[in-house]
Amino acid sequence: MNSMNGLVFAQSAGPWDAKQTLAPPTFVVNREQYNRMVRLTRQNVPVTMRLNLQAGVSNRNEESFNVVGEIPGGAKKDEIVMIGAHLDSWHSGTGATDNAAGSAVMIEVMRILKTLNLKLDRTVRIALWTGEEQGLYGSKAYVKEHL
Repeated sequence: MNSMNGLVFAQSAGPWDAKQTLAPPTFVVNREQYNRMVRLTRQNVPVTMRLNLQAGVSNRNEESFNVVGEIPGGAKKDEIVMIGAHLDSWHSGTGATDNAAGSAVMIEVMRILKTLNLKLDRTVRIALWTGEEQGLYGSKAYVKEHL
């Protein structure tokens, strides 16, 4: 586990292929939570933790999809201005920082452009990639298919 600026990072989500053995379920505590437990135990104060884990895992490989949208351009509609973020999360992520925030910003860019109803020469395309945490699968698939 690594903690930086209030973000908690954990590893070992396991393989993508459902036929492979999964990593064991993991609980993560941030640095200050851990340090508090250490301080208490050093003072012989018992530490009690209450944990609740409920996990469900598919026994087959699941499909995932990129979300792609665009505002068509005018005079140079074949030229594309691309914006994007990854639309997935990490097993220990809250989803807010990884990566709802990035996706929300990109969606807001598109909303503002659409609301302003500007005459855009170039097409503006948004792509929200899937599978980025597992190996950039969504963006690689997009490049392979479109570029």
